[in-house]
Amino acid sequence: MKKYLFLILLIIGWEANQAQNFSDSVRISLVTGSPGKDLYAQFGHSAIRVQDFKYNQDLVFNYGTFDFDTPNFYWKFVRGKLEYILSVGATSRMIPYYEREGRSLTEQEIQLDSAQQQRVLRILSFNYQPENRGYLYDFFFDNCATRIRDVFENELAPNFTYLSSDTVSITFGSCLIFILLSHLG
Repeated sequence: MKKYLFLILLIIGWEANQAQNFSDSVRISLVTGSPGKDLYAQFGHSAIRVQDFKYNQDLVFNYGTFDFDTPNFYWKFVRGKLEYILSVGATSRMIPYYEREGRSLTEQEIQLDSAQQQRVLRILSFNYQPENRGYLYDFFFDNCATRIRDVFENELAPNFTYLSSDTVSITFGSCLIFILLSHLG
């Protein structure tokens, strides 16, 4: 058990280190997965992808990670008492998972200048620190989509805009809500 725990901590440590070292040659995008069959996947899922071309990194910042072995998993999930965490992993591990599930992935590059990219990367790294990773999932107000929205709204205000609701049909509570991001002024 100690060897297994050490290996997990080693992997997490490596990912945390990688998540905090970025160059000025970065592409940030929103990756949105279509809905899945399981209850927790019914609304789809979104994550932030960071590609660093200088350091050859391709990472996904995923605010939708949880422990399936949590006692009373579904009961806690529906009551908003299930702890979720921000995880960071290789994009190359995420894509095959969605393919096996028969779920599609859509990627939208977010147009940011260098200063905006650095602010977003700084908050992602801050959120990934062990004391900041966890939160209690709430269907409408604190979930994988709202956490992503908050990264951009909080770090890039007042130059953060959405498409008009006249242009796009909005479904409240869906993890796909973040597709509304159109551009940064």
